[in-house]
Amino acid sequence: DFKDSVLSNVAAIISTNGSWGVTSDGVLVAQRIEAKEVVADKFSVKAAFDAAERAVGVGRIQAGYDATLIMNPLVTSDSVIIVTFETNPGANWWIEEKQQGQFMLKMAQGAHVDQKFTYWIVPITGTLDTAVTDSGTGTPETAPPTESGSGTPETGGGETGSGSGTTETP
Repeated sequence: DFKDSVLSNVAAIISTNGSWGVTSDGVLVAQRIEAKEVVADKFSVKAAFDAAERAVGVGRIQAGYDATLIMNPLVTSDSVIIVTFETNPGANWWIEEKQQGQFMLKMAQGAHVDQKFTYWIVPITGTLDTAVTDSGTGTPETAPPTESGSGTPETGGGETGSGSGTTETP
Protein backbone atom coordinates (compact mmCIF):
# COMPACT_ATOMS: atom_id res chain seq x y z
CA ASP A 1 0.00 0.00 0.00
CA PHE A 2 1.71 3.17 -1.20
CA LYS A 3 -0.90 5.46 0.45
CA ASP A 4 -1.49 7.46 -2.79
CA SER A 5 2.26 7.76 -3.42
CA VAL A 6 3.91 7.57 -6.83
CA LEU A 7 6.19 4.67 -7.69
CA SER A 8 9.09 6.22 -9.60
CA ASN A 9 12.61 5.39 -10.85
CA VAL A 10 11.74 1.72 -11.32
CA ALA A 11 13.50 -0.18 -14.12
CA ALA A 12 10.71 -2.75 -14.57
CA ILE A 13 7.81 -4.42 -12.83
CA ILE A 14 7.33 -8.16 -13.24
CA SER A 15 4.72 -10.42 -11.66
CA THR A 16 5.89 -13.15 -9.31
CA ASN A 17 5.06 -15.90 -11.85
CA GLY A 18 6.26 -13.91 -14.88
CA SER A 19 2.84 -13.83 -16.60
CA TRP A 20 2.86 -10.02 -16.88
CA GLY A 21 5.30 -7.18 -16.68
CA VAL A 22 6.20 -3.65 -17.69
CA THR A 23 9.70 -3.14 -19.08
CA SER A 24 11.88 -0.04 -18.66
CA ASP A 25 11.18 0.93 -22.29
CA GLY A 26 7.41 0.92 -21.70
CA VAL A 27 6.38 -2.45 -23.08
CA LEU A 28 3.43 -4.02 -21.28
CA VAL A 29 3.37 -7.81 -21.56
CA ALA A 30 0.25 -9.62 -20.38
CA GLN A 31 -1.86 -12.70 -21.09
CA ARG A 32 -5.07 -10.67 -21.48
CA ILE A 33 -5.98 -7.00 -21.34
CA GLU A 34 -9.47 -5.74 -20.62
CA ALA A 35 -10.07 -2.04 -21.16
CA LYS A 36 -12.99 0.28 -21.79
CA GLU A 37 -11.06 2.03 -24.56
CA VAL A 38 -7.73 1.47 -26.32
CA VAL A 39 -6.04 4.28 -28.23
CA ALA A 40 -2.98 3.42 -30.30
CA ASP A 41 -0.80 4.92 -33.01
CA LYS A 42 -0.14 1.49 -34.47
CA PHE A 43 -1.89 -1.88 -34.28
CA SER A 44 -0.48 -5.28 -35.23
CA VAL A 45 -2.01 -8.73 -35.36
CA LYS A 46 0.46 -11.50 -34.65
CA ALA A 47 -0.01 -14.68 -36.67
CA ALA A 48 -0.25 -17.40 -34.05
CA PHE A 49 2.01 -20.43 -34.46
CA ASP A 50 -0.81 -22.80 -33.47
CA ALA A 51 -3.43 -22.98 -36.28
CA ALA A 52 -6.22 -23.33 -33.70
CA GLU A 53 -5.39 -19.84 -32.43
CA ARG A 54 -4.98 -18.05 -35.80
CA ALA A 55 -7.37 -15.15 -36.22
CA VAL A 56 -5.79 -14.15 -39.55
CA GLY A 57 -5.54 -16.51 -42.51
CA VAL A 58 -5.32 -16.92 -46.26
CA GLY A 59 -7.84 -18.58 -48.54
CA ARG A 60 -8.80 -18.73 -52.19
CA ILE A 61 -11.71 -19.30 -54.49
CA GLN A 62 -10.63 -21.41 -57.44
CA ALA A 63 -11.29 -20.19 -60.99
CA GLY A 64 -14.73 -21.29 -62.15
CA TYR A 65 -16.13 -21.68 -58.62
CA ASP A 66 -18.35 -19.22 -56.77
CA ALA A 67 -17.67 -20.19 -53.13
CA THR A 68 -15.14 -21.50 -50.67
CA LEU A 69 -15.50 -22.93 -47.19
CA ILE A 70 -12.97 -21.69 -44.64
CA MET A 71 -12.58 -23.83 -41.55
CA ASN A 72 -11.19 -22.12 -38.46
CA PRO A 73 -12.03 -23.00 -34.85
CA LEU A 74 -12.20 -19.30 -33.89
CA VAL A 75 -15.27 -18.66 -36.08
CA THR A 76 -18.60 -18.34 -34.26
CA SER A 77 -21.97 -17.16 -35.52
CA ASP A 78 -21.25 -13.79 -33.85
CA SER A 79 -17.74 -13.30 -35.28
CA VAL A 80 -17.04 -10.34 -37.52
CA ILE A 81 -15.06 -11.52 -40.55
CA ILE A 82 -13.05 -8.99 -42.53
CA VAL A 83 -11.98 -10.10 -46.02
CA THR A 84 -9.46 -8.47 -48.37
CA PHE A 85 -9.03 -9.80 -51.91
CA GLU A 86 -5.52 -9.64 -53.40
CA THR A 87 -6.96 -8.86 -56.86
CA ASN A 88 -10.29 -7.65 -58.21
CA PRO A 89 -12.74 -10.54 -57.71
CA GLY A 90 -14.83 -9.33 -60.65
CA ALA A 91 -18.13 -9.95 -58.84
CA ASN A 92 -20.01 -9.07 -55.68
CA TRP A 93 -19.12 -11.25 -52.70
CA TRP A 94 -20.38 -11.86 -49.16
CA ILE A 95 -20.18 -14.17 -46.18
CA GLU A 96 -22.93 -16.68 -47.02
CA GLU A 97 -22.79 -18.75 -43.86
CA LYS A 98 -21.08 -18.34 -40.51
CA GLN A 99 -21.25 -20.99 -37.81
CA GLN A 100 -19.03 -22.61 -35.20
CA GLY A 101 -15.68 -23.43 -36.79
CA GLN A 102 -16.33 -22.29 -40.36
CA PHE A 103 -17.59 -19.64 -42.75
CA MET A 104 -18.56 -19.67 -46.44
CA LEU A 105 -17.29 -16.90 -48.73
CA LYS A 106 -19.63 -16.62 -51.73
CA MET A 107 -19.39 -14.72 -55.04
CA ALA A 108 -22.26 -13.66 -57.30
CA GLN A 109 -20.61 -15.54 -60.17
CA GLY A 110 -17.73 -17.94 -60.64
CA ALA A 111 -14.24 -16.53 -60.24
CA HIS A 112 -12.58 -15.71 -63.57
CA VAL A 113 -9.14 -16.63 -62.09
CA ASP A 114 -8.06 -18.06 -58.72
CA GLN A 115 -8.98 -15.40 -56.15
CA LYS A 116 -6.59 -15.26 -53.21
CA PHE A 117 -7.78 -13.37 -50.13
CA THR A 118 -6.84 -12.77 -46.54
CA TYR A 119 -9.33 -12.84 -43.70
CA TRP A 120 -9.41 -11.64 -40.12
CA ILE A 121 -11.78 -13.22 -37.61
CA VAL A 122 -12.72 -10.71 -34.94
CA PRO A 123 -14.37 -12.40 -31.97
CA ILE A 124 -17.28 -10.51 -30.43
CA THR A 125 -18.01 -10.77 -26.71
CA GLY A 126 -21.67 -10.13 -26.00
CA THR A 127 -24.46 -9.82 -28.54
CA LEU A 128 -24.39 -7.64 -31.65
CA ASP A 129 -27.45 -5.51 -32.35
CA THR A 130 -29.44 -7.37 -35.02
CA ALA A 131 -31.26 -4.23 -36.21
CA VAL A 132 -29.81 -2.62 -39.33
CA THR A 133 -30.43 1.09 -39.89
CA ASP A 134 -31.62 2.00 -43.38
CA SER A 135 -29.40 4.94 -44.41
CA GLY A 136 -32.20 6.44 -46.52
CA THR A 137 -34.84 6.77 -43.80
CA GLY A 138 -33.09 6.11 -40.52
CA THR A 139 -35.62 3.41 -39.66
CA PRO A 140 -34.30 0.10 -38.36
CA GLU A 141 -34.78 -3.04 -40.40
CA THR A 142 -34.43 -6.60 -39.20
CA ALA A 143 -31.42 -8.32 -40.73
CA PRO A 144 -32.41 -11.19 -43.05
CA PRO A 145 -31.42 -14.71 -42.01
CA THR A 146 -28.40 -16.23 -43.74
CA GLU A 147 -28.77 -19.16 -46.08
CA SER A 148 -26.73 -22.34 -45.95
CA GLY A 149 -24.04 -22.99 -48.50
CA SER A 150 -21.74 -25.87 -49.18
CA GLY A 151 -18.06 -26.13 -49.79
CA THR A 152 -15.05 -28.34 -49.60
CA PRO A 153 -12.09 -27.48 -47.41
CA GLU A 154 -8.61 -27.83 -48.85
CA THR A 155 -6.15 -29.87 -46.85
CA GLY A 156 -2.45 -29.15 -46.58
CA GLY A 157 -0.60 -26.17 -47.99
CA GLY A 158 -0.67 -22.68 -46.59
CA GLU A 159 -4.23 -21.92 -47.57
CA THR A 160 -7.21 -22.94 -45.51
CA GLY A 161 -9.91 -23.04 -48.17
CA SER A 162 -10.48 -24.04 -51.76
CA GLY A 163 -13.06 -23.36 -54.42
CA SER A 164 -16.33 -25.17 -54.25
CA GLY A 165 -19.95 -24.55 -54.93
CA THR A 166 -21.45 -23.97 -58.34
CA THR A 167 -19.21 -24.03 -61.42
CA GLU A 168 -20.15 -21.66 -64.18
CA THR A 169 -19.72 -22.55 -67.83
CA PRO A 170 -18.74 -19.70 -70.19
